[in-house]
Amino acid sequence: MAKQKINYKRMTVDQVVAYHNKKLLAVGIAHLLTIPLVAYFSYLTYVRGYTLFMFAFFMLGVLAYNYAVRTYWKVKSSDLNLILLKDCDPKKYAAVFEILKKYKFQPYSADLNRARGYYYAGEFQKAKEIMDQIQLPKPNSPRFFQYYSTLANIADALGDTETLMDMRERTRSITVNLKPKSNKAANGRQLLNIIDNMLAIHNNNYHHSRETAEALMDIASYSLSRITAAYRLAKLDVLIGAYKSAIERCEYIIDDGGTTFFVKEAKEMLEICHGKRSKTAEEIQKQDDAKKQLTQSYASEE
Repeated sequence: MAKQKINYKRMTVDQVVAYHNKKLLAVGIAHLLTIPLVAYFSYLTYVRGYTLFMFAFFMLGVLAYNYAVRTYWKVKSSDLNLILLKDCDPKKYAAVFEILKKYKFQPYSADLNRARGYYYAGEFQKAKEIMDQIQLPKPNSPRFFQYYSTLANIADALGDTETLMDMRERTRSITVNLKPKSNKAANGRQLLNIIDNMLAIHNNNYHHSRETAEALMDIASYSLSRITAAYRLAKLDVLIGAYKSAIERCEYIIDDGGTTFFVKEAKEMLEICHGKRSKTAEEIQKQDDAKKQLTQSYASEE
C-alpha cells in the first residue's frame, strides 16, 4: 500500500513544525550512522586485512548514503512550500517559518519564505521590511529569481513601478546570458512575463496585460499560480467592463484562494460587478482597438 503524502491543510502551525522537526531528527540520526559505518570499514581494512580498494569502495557507499539522506531532506523541506503553493495558506506558511527561523533553520530561506507568506497574506509593508534586510543572492544561486519575484510582487502591490522596471532590467540581463534551454533560463523568462504583466496594467495596456496573464494561467502548475493569474484577469475584466467573466473568476478565487489577499480583493470586485451590464465581446474589442490606436498615435508623435 502506497504511503499517503502529508496533508498540511489539516494540520495546525504547531503540528507542522513538530512534523518538520521529527523529520529533521530522523535525518540527523541517519547522518550519525555514518560514524559507526566508517569505523567498521576502517576495522575491516586495517585489522581484517581488506584491501584499500575495498575500503575506497565502502567509502563510496557511505558518500552515496549521505547524498541520499541530503536529497531526502531537501525534498521534505521543500514540501513545506505546498502550504503556500497548493493549500493557498500564506498565513500558516509565514507562521511556520517564523518559528523555524528561531530554530536557525536555513536563515536565508526562512526569511525569504516569511516575506512570501506575508505578501500573499496582504501584509505588503511587512513583507517589504523583511526583504530590505535580505542580502541579494548571487546570480548563480537557485534562489535568485525567487528573490526577484518576491521583490516584484511587493513593488507591484505598493505601486512602485520604478522598482518593477529595475527588476525587469536586472532579470533580463541575467536571463540572456543563460543557456536558453536550461531550467533557470525558463524561470527567468517566466519572471519577465510576470513583470511585463504588472507593468502593462500600471501603464493601462490592457491588451498586453491580458495576453501575459492568460499565458501565465496556461502554464500554472499549482493552485496559487492559477489563483494569481485568475486575480489579474479578473482585475482586467472589471477595468474593461467584462463583468460576467469577472464574476466567474472572482467566485473561483473566493472558493479556492484560501487565506490569500486575493480573496478579499475578489469579494470587493464582486460588489462592483453585481447589477452592472457586462460589455459584449464586440464592445470590448472596439475599446481595445481604440486604445491601441491612441497608444500608436502617441508613439508616432514622440
